[in-house]
Amino acid sequence: MNQRLWYTSPATEWKNALPIGTGRIAGMVLGGIEEERIALNHEWLCVGQNKERQNEDRSAYLPKVRKLLEQEDYEQATILANEAWGGNGGISGRPSKEDPYQPAGDFRFALDQGEEGNYRRDLDLERARVKISYEADGRYITRVSVGHLIEDCIITRIYAREEPVSGTFWLDRAEDERCDISYELGDNTILMHGAFHQGMKFCVTADLKIRGGKIIPAEGNRLRVEDALEILIFINIGTDAKNELPIMECRRRPLPSKSWEQLYRENIAEFDKQYGKLHLDIFEEEPNLPTNERIKKYREGSGDATLPVLYFNYGRYLLCASSANGELPANLQGKWNEDLHPAWDCDYHNDINLQMNYWPAENGHMEDYTEALLRYLEKMIPYGRDAAKKLFGCRGVWLPLSTDIWGCATPETYGWSVWAGVTAWLAQHVWWH
Repeated sequence: MNQRLWYTSPATEWKNALPIGTGRIAGMVLGGIEEERIALNHEWLCVGQNKERQNEDRSAYLPKVRKLLEQEDYEQATILANEAWGGNGGISGRPSKEDPYQPAGDFRFALDQGEEGNYRRDLDLERARVKISYEADGRYITRVSVGHLIEDCIITRIYAREEPVSGTFWLDRAEDERCDISYELGDNTILMHGAFHQGMKFCVTADLKIRGGKIIPAEGNRLRVEDALEILIFINIGTDAKNELPIMECRRRPLPSKSWEQLYRENIAEFDKQYGKLHLDIFEEEPNLPTNERIKKYREGSGDATLPVLYFNYGRYLLCASSANGELPANLQGKWNEDLHPAWDCDYHNDINLQMNYWPAENGHMEDYTEALLRYLEKMIPYGRDAAKKLFGCRGVWLPLSTDIWGCATPETYGWSVWAGVTAWLAQHVWWH
């Protein structure tokens, strides 16, 4: 019970799509009928232009600020402290040097089909899969997508109960003047290469495997499938964040030769190792209504006591899907982002947001996923020692209010960065773990 989000129409915008992920890569499935879009992310993908940023020596300001505080001149102390340690970003007028988290692009397809009926879109939290189903041209079509934890890729299956399916498949990315995009086509593969100017390089691959029918090239760097009885798409993403060719990361594992049924079963079993550690039930019947209608009625005072249980389960699912094979902790949006210029750079806010992501980890029996947070904290410590010395002339560790995948300890939120509480607050998670 309370393990499924479901809807009777496609998502009209990204924020209403259904998330899948392996921790390393992630996708948002919109469930479109005329055209499907799966928005893609890689946990390390950012613009990549500010990896080596350093702090200036600002330690001479500390006695001056202390003196103003002792004189109870708090306004001037605040102004001077911000000039000393506020850094960039915020209300400074200077651009932040954090590297914003970036979308990898979209995998899209359009099937040959007529008018549809009996549409349903759902996310099964226990099975960790998104399923789109509907009737069209006398066929019952299902499209199932998973973030496969063993193969560490996104897999989509299109099937119409042994009826032939045809369609066109492609990759693309929103126009971005900072990033050059190019494409390659293979016999059954679409590749999209991206390169940020003086920044990170990345690659997205979509490999098609069909039973019956044929695959042929189509106009515009697309592949066309004709009359297949089953279509499997294997999507992967690579970056050069760790000085590896992006395509090498995509090809780290060979394409699986297993059947869909085997892939599907083994992914459920793998996901259940963490998600299945805890079950919450209040033994009250769940309303048989689409999730959006349940939320609407709840806001109107319906008294649906089971909706908070679904919300709790969904939160655990999101941490699993943004952590399992990941090296980095979940950011402000987990691992999901479609925006080229995301709010707050889709970064790590260490003044409560990062902590909030992991509050449910220990008591929600997902304690293994705290490891990504602890590794990230360990990576930040050398930067934090340097920051404490250069900014304040002090021993110990100073960590910033916000930072990015690189873990640099530079102040980038002027007006808020003059704060020394991050290190102790994040250390609390070490104590709990």
